Amino acid sequence: MLRIRNLAIALVAAIAMALGTVSAAQAATAETVDFYLSGPNVMNTFTNGAIVETFDTFAAGAACPTNWPTVGTITVSGSGAGCRIKNADAFGGATAGIGSAAVTRPSGNGTKYVSVEPNSTVTLSLHQAETYLGFWWSAGDARNSIKLYSGGTDGKLVGTFSTASLVSMLNGGTGSIESLDGSTYDTCDYYGNPVRTTATCGGGREPFAYVHLVATGGLNFDTIVFSQGSSGGFEFDNMAIARFVAPDESLISFPPGLRPGDASQAATTCSPFVSTLDWTASNFASAPTFSITPSLSSDFTFDAASGEFAGTPTATLSQTSYTVTATAGSQSRQSTFTLAVTGTTPCPSPPEPFLVALNTPLLINACGAYVSGLDWIANDFAAAPTFAITPALPGTFTFDTATGEFSGTPTASLGKTTYTVTATNGSEQASGTFEFEVDVTSCAAPEPIPNTGLNVGNLPWIALGMLAGGAALVVMTRGKSARSRWTRR
Repeated sequence: MLRIRNLAIALVAAIAMALGTVSAAQAATAETVDFYLSGPNVMNTFTNGAIVETFDTFAAGAACPTNWPTVGTITVSGSGAGCRIKNADAFGGATAGIGSAAVTRPSGNGTKYVSVEPNSTVTLSLHQAETYLGFWWSAGDARNSIKLYSGGTDGKLVGTFSTASLVSMLNGGTGSIESLDGSTYDTCDYYGNPVRTTATCGGGREPFAYVHLVATGGLNFDTIVFSQGSSGGFEFDNMAIARFVAPDESLISFPPGLRPGDASQAATTCSPFVSTLDWTASNFASAPTFSITPSLSSDFTFDAASGEFAGTPTATLSQTSYTVTATAGSQSRQSTFTLAVTGTTPCPSPPEPFLVALNTPLLINACGAYVSGLDWIANDFAAAPTFAITPALPGTFTFDTATGEFSGTPTASLGKTTYTVTATNGSEQASGTFEFEVDVTSCAAPEPIPNTGLNVGNLPWIALGMLAGGAALVVMTRGKSARSRWTRR
């Protein structure tokens, strides 16, 4: 048997057999929006003095009028067919009359109802701020949703009603649910339209139930937004509003809830650990943030967005209880878990990253292109590092930051110089050195041009002799003029 109080769902519903009107002083002090579900086949509010809109005065088959006289005015948006008034059919239309009595299936006298069509949103601006909303939720599907605002849609989001969670809780009509007063109901009793059929127990049918939303602790709302997803419809009837409503003491109330998926955490020293808490935060108007007391040791980091923590513990810890608080605006809820750390200490020191260079160049006698051939060994880095060098190499060389090698064509001698290469990966760092020297003085110089010493006139003549196939080509230049002749040998 499934007890409502143990459900970990985004919407937690309660079986409520009575709701009473109380004074403001009697209202609960915690700022929450609590959700309740009436017993099967109940189609109207329990709240004395509530204002109820039955929609029976509206024209069936037409678009919803913008003025709902008993409660407020609406605006319609979205790309769908908007809001429609429909006669009772298989999908909606509560039984006539006001009261909390369950009908006998089938009741046979359903009335008009509202349908928010696919891809449509209806925003209802109430005549005044209220703290209670009730409605007959018919042919429910997971694409129905409600948001409650204080100060209009630009104001404070007070609460969100997600029917997907209620559909999940009813579990297709399998199992049962129980209120704290001991009343037990088969979830299958919520399936099938009680106005039209005696058939129950899920299958392909949709759930029907009267839902109650109660704002407490001074919260109120003046705007209600009904939305429907891409298919189906959001059908409802007998919408009730009231102020200062609280459930009877014998009933269950579910403000925001917080529950760990695994409340017993166990870690071992010197081993990486990630918690398996998997927090379920229910009935929050928006995603909460998490905090923890007392603080975890510095070996762990705590994620405020998820309530998870991780790290490598270096000391043992006897089983200790921690309190986690989930907070979303004025809404807050706490839960606990325990953590124990076993093992031995001290933990061995992790290996330090280090850098070694193989094939280090010591002396270079070169005038042509040169590649250093450095083979850097970067050990105990978590990932491949990048390299940097100091001091800077001569301008004719380029340094590869991915491998630590360098190359280029030397154009001048370089005295013996010690260079430091540093490998870095995040906070990991290690350095190595090598010596580098360049000597270009021994590089072959070009052959000098011989001077024959011949004089022609007042200008020196230069004879260039070249042998080619037994012949000597003598090129004689004088100023900017030139003559040549071949001589046989």
